[in-house]
Amino acid sequence: MFNAVPITVNGKLTLAIAQPPGSVPGLTAIPAKAGDHLLAYVTGLGPVQPTIADGAAPCPLSGCPPGVVLSKTTTLPQVMVGGVQAKVEFSGLAPQFVGVYQLNFRMPEGVTPGNAVSLQISIGGVTSTNQVTIAVQ
Repeated sequence: MFNAVPITVNGKLTLAIAQPPGSVPGLTAIPAKAGDHLLAYVTGLGPVQPTIADGAAPCPLSGCPPGVVLSKTTTLPQVMVGGVQAKVEFSGLAPQFVGVYQLNFRMPEGVTPGNAVSLQISIGGVTSTNQVTIAVQ
């Protein structure tokens, strides 16, 4: 889980993971707060439109050329953070990876702070476990 707002670390722009500071050696970790834009890489969100060829990445590693329409899921998943529904801003194929989806969502107000707040995704009547957690301030 990444906070989609780039931060500067040692003079370089990077994305921070939404975990307690110092929890993952070598990665910048900052708890998420209400209003933050977060992104998660996930699998299993089902069909997308427009479709792409099996085994193909939506865009090359060099990036998507101008005018490329990203493939979005045909069903919008629900994201819950600590039992509070988040606003999903994008659900579709991650632009440069084969078979990986990207979920962009806004951290909701009213989530109880903590270092291990559950994050769950529901789509098509199936809900992920509550074992994935993020840090919330």
